Amino acid sequence: MADFQRPPTAQEAALVEVRSRILRGDIAPGTPMRQEDLAASLGVSRVPVREALRMLESEGHVTYIPHRGYRVTELDLDDLEEIYHLRALIEDDLARRALARRDIGHVDSVRAAHARLVTAEASGPTDATALAAANRAFHWAILRPTPRAERILTTLAKLAKAG
Repeated sequence: MADFQRPPTAQEAALVEVRSRILRGDIAPGTPMRQEDLAASLGVSRVPVREALRMLESEGHVTYIPHRGYRVTELDLDDLEEIYHLRALIEDDLARRALARRDIGHVDSVRAAHARLVTAEASGPTDATALAAANRAFHWAILRPTPRAERILTTLAKLAKAG
């Protein structure tokens, strides 16, 4: 497990770490999320954990069940198909709009991102994090998403990873 580095606030620290644990599969889908246990493992109070869980619920990573608490969201095949279908619709539209601009700066940024991806691929499978970041940067360079579209795509990608 990577070393936990504390971001500026306890809530942000809890959010980043719990999200990472879910996305890595350290906390399996369906697992109850006890605030007291999470707070103790992170070295923070329950308040930032509660706020982090609310944020994770809005992202779709956890589900709140009244009188039972939070659980890691479980996605079935239909959920995943829907997520990838939505991503395909959005990404297709963004790619078409980016290509229609015929902007030389856009072409240059795609070429630069591709060069970084090739370099990351050449480093081998030892640095999967760098390769994933370079791959995402390359695709983002092609799509040129607006901040809103990027948030939506990021949320959909994270949902698919958590499933």
